[in-house]
Amino acid sequence: MRNQDRQRKECWAVPVKLVWQAFLGVGLCLSLTNLTPVLAQSATPSEIIERTRRGFDLRSRGQLLEAQRTFEEVLRVDEKSVSALLGMTEIARTRMDYPLAFKYLDKAARISLEEKNREGAAGPVSEVTDPEILNSYGILFLTLEEPKTAGEYFDRILKLWPNDTRGLLGKAHVAVLERDYSQSESILLRLITKKPVESAIYAALSKLYLEQNKNIQAAQAAQKALENDPYNIEAMSVLCSIRVIERKPEAVRKLAFQVLDLNPYNARIRRLLSQYVKTKKSYPTAPPAAQQFFERGTDFARLREYKSALGEFEQAVASAPQFMQAYLSIGALALQQEDFEKAIWAGEKAIELDPDNALAQLQLSLAHIDRHERSRLLAGANQVTCPLLNAGTAEPAAIGDVFVNYFTLTPPQQKVILASTAPFSFLLPELKKRGAKHYLLQLDRQLPDIPGYELLEDRTTFDGRYYSSIRGVGGLITVSGIEYLDVVEHGGFNTIAHEFAHQVHSSVFDKTLIDRIQGLYSKAVREGRTLDYYAAANEWEYFAQGYEAYVSLTKRAGLGVTGRHTRDELKKLDPALYHLIDEIAASGRKDTSPGNDQAHVK
Repeated sequence: MRNQDRQRKECWAVPVKLVWQAFLGVGLCLSLTNLTPVLAQSATPSEIIERTRRGFDLRSRGQLLEAQRTFEEVLRVDEKSVSALLGMTEIARTRMDYPLAFKYLDKAARISLEEKNREGAAGPVSEVTDPEILNSYGILFLTLEEPKTAGEYFDRILKLWPNDTRGLLGKAHVAVLERDYSQSESILLRLITKKPVESAIYAALSKLYLEQNKNIQAAQAAQKALENDPYNIEAMSVLCSIRVIERKPEAVRKLAFQVLDLNPYNARIRRLLSQYVKTKKSYPTAPPAAQQFFERGTDFARLREYKSALGEFEQAVASAPQFMQAYLSIGALALQQEDFEKAIWAGEKAIELDPDNALAQLQLSLAHIDRHERSRLLAGANQVTCPLLNAGTAEPAAIGDVFVNYFTLTPPQQKVILASTAPFSFLLPELKKRGAKHYLLQLDRQLPDIPGYELLEDRTTFDGRYYSSIRGVGGLITVSGIEYLDVVEHGGFNTIAHEFAHQVHSSVFDKTLIDRIQGLYSKAVREGRTLDYYAAANEWEYFAQGYEAYVSLTKRAGLGVTGRHTRDELKKLDPALYHLIDEIAASGRKDTSPGNDQAHVK
């Protein structure tokens, strides 16, 4: 074997563990010295191996830019270094540049095939058999929320090496996305007997237990993962969710910041953090010239002249670089105009000024979600949409009276409102009669900006989140973040439906129906039939989570434990609640005559 070939084979041993750690999010932002000499063109194979190891070490510690430079340095010396190409693949995947990740990975596959050809093994790139390359393809397709395709790559590993840890761990992750929890648990428990100190296995097990609402086991597995590797992001993320369940807001904030220090692209944790930080009541006053730019921008935005508005806001921050509200206005407009790169820039600038600004954290998380969605489609992933939005639905009476922003929305956004309210739409006239309103909160506004919610600015929810930072509150006056319309459109959690359920539950249902819901809730808690820990919190969240699942025929694969529920899951897990919601909906379908909305009202 040639020296360079041997060097590549030895280097491949580096990412065996680290590639999976990268998928699961291992790393700590510790500063490694930048005094390492530049790798010479005449570097020996051992020097190249050591430099490649350094790149993976930097990557595992969350230092993406330094890791990228290190891998690029290796590739300048040896452009066919498969290990360095796999490292670049992981960096591009973490940054959600999936087409670029495939570019690096495909190049690694071609190099691997060329080496096989020189040894007499010919075939197309699709027949690459190197387990590290197959594993990287599987992880990338998992990130794209394509579990079936990911599973095919892990199967190819196991066909050649039936006991390979990478293939088995990959199949366990695929099983979780496909909701085959028993299969995933069987694989992971078998792996633990083989590798009892492998952090990635315990991290995967902790996520599996969290999905099943086995919170004690999830916490134990996460702690075990962190004992073996203190910087495992997946384990930290699971513990963060456990602290949410335990209503320990300080611990949630601490863990969320730790995760984001390691991976600033983690949109789910950043979105969670945005509800646990509290924006300052005031920021330094901008100079008069900057204020004038900002006011003109606000006027243009009110007139829907968004391009002009954006230009004024940009001039405001150019003249006053610490003008927080201008950055937030840029972020909100950029998200609205689907310019996610500008939204990322504005969000990062705002967070530099104040990491506890809830809107800045929210906007940056949404921009990263947008980047993920666009990038996965560019990489050829399937587009996920809400099937209910394809059905024609007539506008029910009073829809615009309750949803006060309804007639300012785009047709797709209006379809989300119609689909979210359809089962209980016959109750809208009664909501109108009682003075109910459902506001859609703009991306540069917070809950206390809505009339009736001013006094909640300094209060917290039952689980320790700040009312001023959350984006959904149900009641006679209900508020939902406008961003949730796009989330539903792409197959995500339907917060609009969740908050609408709170609205009818608290404002319209009569005592008999409220008592029935209370009884079902108590029984479901005793029997362990609630959809998740949030549904188990109280009868209000129990009903709202159930209604949200009822209106959701399908969901995208990668949603978290509280957001993944569908009608079929509700019917299977809690048939009594399913039948109650169906009964209420059926009463509206059977009789649409005036006054039918009185059947369940107070």
